[in-house]
Amino acid sequence: MLERLDPAAYERIRPLVGSLDYHLAVMSVLAGASRGAVYAVSDDAPRAALIHTGHRWHLGGDPAGFADGLKQLFDEVVYPRGQAAGDFGFMLYPDDHPGWGEVIETALAGRPARRFTRHYYHLTALDHARAAAVPAGMSIHAIDADLLAQTALTGYAELVEELHSERVSVEDFLAHSFGTCAVTGGAIAGMCTSEYNTGTRVEVGINTMEAYQRKGVASALLWAFAQIAFARGVTEIGWHCWSENTPSVGTALKNGFRFVREYPATVAYF
Repeated sequence: MLERLDPAAYERIRPLVGSLDYHLAVMSVLAGASRGAVYAVSDDAPRAALIHTGHRWHLGGDPAGFADGLKQLFDEVVYPRGQAAGDFGFMLYPDDHPGWGEVIETALAGRPARRFTRHYYHLTALDHARAAAVPAGMSIHAIDADLLAQTALTGYAELVEELHSERVSVEDFLAHSFGTCAVTGGAIAGMCTSEYNTGTRVEVGINTMEAYQRKGVASALLWAFAQIAFARGVTEIGWHCWSENTPSVGTALKNGFRFVREYPATVAYF
């Protein structure tokens, strides 16, 4: 059976998930910087761990003996709660241990799921030769109290929802995160926010409104975001995307991000 660990026990889990370091969500949960939960087999020397935050579930360590507990947790807790809430499902990200594929299959037996691949890129320095131009008629703003006071902006509700995707409140976002927002004609065209801020690392999330996609908005947002990030002492900006998402891959490479690795993902549907 898997047991939800007290945060005081997180440090003994860290060696089990070291190979998941490129998932800053894992490191952020273990550091107490993000909401989440950690599960392990209920004994004094766990060999594997499950780290949960939002719709992400990360698996690390030696999966031997983990399948039954994982299936019980999914059957008795995760699926009933997700179905009651009307959620779409969740994603499983295992480390490189070859046994995790079989464990995931056992835990999800009889339930709809698909396997995909994802990419991780990172940016460690600005390349000023790649500076992105701001599209005509548009302005890029830091997401701060002044911007958030403009409640009449079209798309304002979507912006606030994005800020709440990781932080418990707008005030929490302003205190611990940062981002940029594109505005044109009284409307929000897109937003770019830091995620899982831990130490001198962040991950980035970009959301461009449908009407403004493929117009250079994402690159302009990202360039402004990177300037703010490195000015704040960030040393690495991480970017995760689906390997088949050609526009996302293209935006990362166009703005100087370097490919780090490909990794597996299983999407389980409620």
